[in-house]
Amino acid sequence: MENQESIPENETSVEESAHQPQPEPEVEVLGELDAESFPAPEPESPVHEQQIPPKTEEVGTKPSVLDRFSHWLLDKDTSRGRFIRSAGRWTLVVLIAFAIGLAVFYFWQFRPLQARLADTQSQLDASRAEVTALSGDLDDLREENKDLAATNQNLEADLQTATARIYIAQIQAKALNARLQLNIRQGAAAQKSLREAKDLLAELKKVMGEDNQQVMDQLETRLAAATSALLTDPTVAIQDLETLDALLAQQDKLLSK
Repeated sequence: MENQESIPENETSVEESAHQPQPEPEVEVLGELDAESFPAPEPESPVHEQQIPPKTEEVGTKPSVLDRFSHWLLDKDTSRGRFIRSAGRWTLVVLIAFAIGLAVFYFWQFRPLQARLADTQSQLDASRAEVTALSGDLDDLREENKDLAATNQNLEADLQTATARIYIAQIQAKALNARLQLNIRQGAAAQKSLREAKDLLAELKKVMGEDNQQVMDQLETRLAAATSALLTDPTVAIQDLETLDALLAQQDKLLSK
């Protein structure tokens, strides 16, 4: 009990001592120290205060017409803006799908068709080159054909001339035979030879053509006169046959040139 009562007394003394004024510490004067021992403090340099720029009030800039129109058109808080945003998204989806379809069409359809077209074009160029070559060959053949046609015409003319000369020789032989038969008084045999000569003269007329019509008329006249005088006057018939032979010899000479 005594100890418990002594504690509050101590506490009371401590509190009283805390409220009592404390004596100031004595400052000792050091007379013995020189002023040189303690250098004078350097004057402090003035501290330049950091200059802070004055605050400027920010003036709000007015948005441009395009910004206001974009905000009005695409404002997500309005039904119009939501609709346009949705339409824009769907338009973008459609464009992407269209681009994908276009790419698929290009690689799946267009490229093979383009390759086939290039192949067909190359074949067409080859065909054109072949046609050009064939046209050149055809022109050469036509030139050769012209030469062959000229050669053929020459051969036909030669054949016509040879055929005419053969007929002339045969007619001369029949006329000569008729003259021999008249010399031996064989009128029937001479008449037969003259009929054969007449047939040969008709064939000669076909070969000679219309260009030699005058000569053929003379030959026919001499042969007809010899045939008429065969039974009435054999001497006149022999003279007509000699004239016929001379005309035939003259014509054969012209054909042989």
